[in-house]
Amino acid sequence: MPIHPALLDLYTNHTRKPKELWVSNLSLCPRYEFFHYKFRPAPRMNDAILSGIFLHRLVQEKLKEDGYEVEKRVEYDLGDGWKLVGRADAVKDVVVEIKTTNDYTKDVPEHWVLQANFYAWVLGIDKYIILIIDKPTGHYQEVEFDVDEEKAMELVERGKEVKECIISKNIPDGRCDWCLKYCEFSVICERFS
Repeated sequence: MPIHPALLDLYTNHTRKPKELWVSNLSLCPRYEFFHYKFRPAPRMNDAILSGIFLHRLVQEKLKEDGYEVEKRVEYDLGDGWKLVGRADAVKDVVVEIKTTNDYTKDVPEHWVLQANFYAWVLGIDKYIILIIDKPTGHYQEVEFDVDEEKAMELVERGKEVKECIISKNIPDGRCDWCLKYCEFSVICERFS
């Protein structure tokens, strides 16, 4: 039986280049991106992560058929060779960021908005959609937003802060909220709070 391409991506497509900060991690938590950059953890795998990856792939295959470019690399120069980098899930006349969850009835989390907004802003696209898919049921909703330059600059400032913290070896502030339940760095993070 061949290995599914999404599973191969999980283990082979996440090599970090020096001086690159990941938008997805940074939008979640500056401290998370700092630790992720310093320690380079191995990818995690469980049923929830795999189902999210496979749902992404299914939706992206359909969007690609509809003329979208998928996994579009996005870069922003932070100076001194440092960059904010990410991959927008799908891009055409709008950026589509796909998110999977076990409860899609909640409000759209701010870190999803920061990430998708940043991609659209860098690409010069006025709107973005966060496509939220409920993993257990397959129900989905599309939430459309206008690009907010202030939110994009908030992420740029976070990137600059984390860049300086990496250089100076000082740990940045972190969220230290519900995400600690899921973070592989929670034991370390709680010690610095």
